Amino acid sequence: MQMRQAIKYVFALFTLTILFRTVATLPTEASRYGEVAEISKRATAVKGGIHIDEGGCTGQQLAIMRIAIKDASYIATAGLNAASNFGYVPFSYFFKNDLDTANTVADILRRVIRAEQGKGAPVFATCRDIYKKCSPGRAGYTVQHKQKPLFVPYMVLCPVGLSLKSNPKPCSKDAKAGAISRGWLMVHMMVQIRSIGGPTHPIIETEAETASQVRASLMRGTDTTKLSDAYAHLGSWSFDLGLNERPWHQGGACTERFWLGQFDLRGIDAANLGS
Repeated sequence: MQMRQAIKYVFALFTLTILFRTVATLPTEASRYGEVAEISKRATAVKGGIHIDEGGCTGQQLAIMRIAIKDASYIATAGLNAASNFGYVPFSYFFKNDLDTANTVADILRRVIRAEQGKGAPVFATCRDIYKKCSPGRAGYTVQHKQKPLFVPYMVLCPVGLSLKSNPKPCSKDAKAGAISRGWLMVHMMVQIRSIGGPTHPIIETEAETASQVRASLMRGTDTTKLSDAYAHLGSWSFDLGLNERPWHQGGACTERFWLGQFDLRGIDAANLGS
């Protein structure tokens, strides 16, 4: 009996020793919160919105990049106004004209505008060909690039993209309705970024299509809310029609071309733009 009690006592003592050692090795509440805080600190070290890689864009390039980002905001604003009239062209030319589609498009274009305002997840813009994809004729591309300790989205503006024109004044004598501009290109790239296009709504990175090709895709039943060109064309045409500010323009050469259905008057050949 005494032997059995002794064995029980030793076993209980051994169990308690193991238990105390295990508890001692578990992270304390303070240490757990400390680790979470450190991760959060690293993740939020970079402020939101678009950050220009000033080492990668120098001199005139830096000025061009800043204008391009501002132009994208103007185009997105015009597209957002068009989405509020989703039953009519130009929205119904590029997207299904129902409320759910209009809300999806509007949400994405709002995030484009917020990014230019320095809000939302961080996005970097550079003129450096980080991944050597600026082949002859390619205007720009987006990549996930390592920015320690995280991977962050980068928009690369290639020499062809830098050489594009800025947005002309809507319906002016210098405007080519629906023409490819730096603002068009920036919207084309920005909506491909998951923090802007939406993590549950990936937007397809494709070869740049003309406005009529986007329209043909819609007519075939394609969900054009997943085509980056649809947003760029909607915004560009809406901007040319003066939908970026009120009162909206009701006349001008670009409006005449618009009602004639001449959607493909472009600054350069879209087939060479890349994505």
